[in-house]
This record gives sequence, structure tokens and C-alpha cells, in this order.
Amino acid sequence: MGDSARQLAAAAVDTDALNRMRARLPAQEELWLAVDQGAVAAYEQVRGEARMARLGRDTEAAEKAEKRLAEARGGLEATGAVRWVVRSRGRRAYRELLHSDTCRPRDADHEEVRRLTGQPNARAQYNADQWPYRLLELCCVEPAGVAAAEVREWVDDGRLSDGELERLVQAAQRVHVGDRIVDLGK
Repeated sequence: MGDSARQLAAAAVDTDALNRMRARLPAQEELWLAVDQGAVAAYEQVRGEARMARLGRDTEAAEKAEKRLAEARGGLEATGAVRWVVRSRGRRAYRELLHSDTCRPRDADHEEVRRLTGQPNARAQYNADQWPYRLLELCCVEPAGVAAAEVREWVDDGRLSDGELERLVQAAQRVHVGDRIVDLGK
């Protein structure tokens, strides 16, 4: 292959990569909030079995495991599990929210971070009483129309636990400040 042929091939690859990059969608994560803990346990059991089956060399067993996994997921959904989807709204929207008057950290937030870290100069990034709810309001696409006040109410009355709120907020932060870079090694 001559130099010009290599250059044409490289240009074609670069164009293809650029087109894929242009078509790339914003980062998104899906989480399920279960209602029935028994259904969660059954789903997790089948998911573990499916994972092991995929690692094996028996394609028939893997296909059966995938079918059982789909059925278990359907069972979980049938119990009333709620699908949450958080999607990146982009750096600008994320930073505008983070630096908004509503989410700006208060003295109490800085004091709490200092207490937790043991660092006398530590600073909080946000207002802990506003940020989680406002962030979910910003980037939650399913269920659609979630309002910050509504999420706060769900936490206050126990429909959402602190742990569930934390997982949702972590996912919302990951889609904004995380990465989707894969190390393929050399």
C-alpha cells in the first residue's frame, strides 16, 4: 500500500470516527427503584446466574440464562418498580446549577465538610439541603417532570431512603462529571 493509499484510508477512518463522535448521545444512566424486596432478591439471583453463564462456553445455557433474566426483569417491573433515567444536560447547565444562588454552599455546609474530613480549610461544593433535589430535577428524564420539592417530600416521608437518594444523585453527578473512556490496553 502506497503512502497516498494509506493517507486516504486514514482519512476515511478519521471521518468515520468524527461522524460517530458527532452522533454520540449525552451520558445517561438507568436505575430501578424497587417496591418488593423479594422480587429484587430473585432478580439479583438470576442476574448472577446469567453473568456466570455468559462466562461459560455453553451458548445454549447462556441463552437460557438471558431468557430467565428477561423474565425476572419483567417480574421486577410487574411489582411496580420505578425506572429512573438521568441524563447529562451538559457542562453549562450543570455548572449554572452548581453555582446558582440556590445551590451555593452555606457556612453550615463548609463546617460539615470540615467536620467530616478533619481538614480545617475544607470547603463544600454545594448547599446540601438544595443540591441533591435540584440536580435530580435538572437531569431526570424518567420519570418525566420530577420537581425538586417532590423529591424532597419523598425523602422526608420515607418513599425514598437516604441511600436511594444518594445513589440517584451519584448517578446524576456521574453523567455530568464522569467519563465513558475505555482502556483497551496495548
